[in-house]
Amino acid sequence: MTDTPFGDGDVLIRVDMARADIRVERFPEEWTLLGGRALCAKILLETVDPKCDPLGPDNKLVIAPGLLAGTAAPT
Repeated sequence: MTDTPFGDGDVLIRVDMARADIRVERFPEEWTLLGGRALCAKILLETVDPKCDPLGPDNKLVIAPGLLAGTAAPT
C-alpha cells in the first residue's frame, strides 16, 4: 500500500460526488476483521437511513474488498 497520512494500514476513502470532495479517514479498529459483504453491511447500517430512497442522494455506494483480496487464496 502507498503511504497515507495514517501510515501503513487500511483507510476509508469517502467521495462526495455532490461537493466534488474526497476524504481519507482512519479505518475503525472494530472493522478490521470485516470484509466484503460484512463490511458493506456494517457501513450501510451505521451511515444510511433504512427508509431512504434506494436511488436517492442520501443512499451510498460501498465498494469493499473481501478478506482474501490480494492473496493467492481465491485462485
